[in-house]
Amino acid sequence: MEKEHNHWFEYWVNTKNPPIYKNPPSEAYGGTNYEPLASIGMSCFTDAVRDDFKENFSIIDYGCGAGILSNFISERLDNFKYFGLEPSTGWGPGRIETGKRYFNDERVKFGFVEDYNEIIKNNKIDTVILISVFTHLVIEDCLKILDNLKNIFDYNKDASIVFSCFSSDTPRVSGLQSYINSNYYGDSYIKLSDLQNYTDVHNLTLTKHMDFIAMGGWKHEIFKITKV
Repeated sequence: MEKEHNHWFEYWVNTKNPPIYKNPPSEAYGGTNYEPLASIGMSCFTDAVRDDFKENFSIIDYGCGAGILSNFISERLDNFKYFGLEPSTGWGPGRIETGKRYFNDERVKFGFVEDYNEIIKNNKIDTVILISVFTHLVIEDCLKILDNLKNIFDYNKDASIVFSCFSSDTPRVSGLQSYINSNYYGDSYIKLSDLQNYTDVHNLTLTKHMDFIAMGGWKHEIFKITKV
């Protein structure tokens, strides 16, 4: 962790409320219960938007899984809006149903990525967060997602998009390629140069926030995109 960003620790330890669901099971974490590592990761992401991470915070969790981030937020804020989105195909609907089962709260809503533009049109969203989404996709798919996500600036010029990518020095792990049918530890995962080119073309600002170590010891980089 970069020394100047040690304030992420405040978000990890500072809880004031009981969570929506106490001690969620492993399926709420995507099949592996790795608390407190999950809270450390979520602390790093929310630290990237620390000026907005306060009462009345409004967020889209794009690629939310079962929405464990909503549980994390509920321990730290009283008033917030959380929209957890997953694809409407594949395992997406199942993850959404799991989220609804555990995180049943009026501040928490689930939907599909196809609902994204309707949500940003009708709600003032502070940030869109993608936790370990681009680490599962090839460059072309990441850029397609960014093409849609940047529409948020049409409705809130002060919003941000926060996401993680593998660090440039993350070693290639060939054992996972057959599982995900993608060489995302090789040359196909998105890199800093790809992101910089994209933001330059679209008149956006790219900022690296921090490094963090995810489950399994893989080094990620957290980036933030804002409007120039």
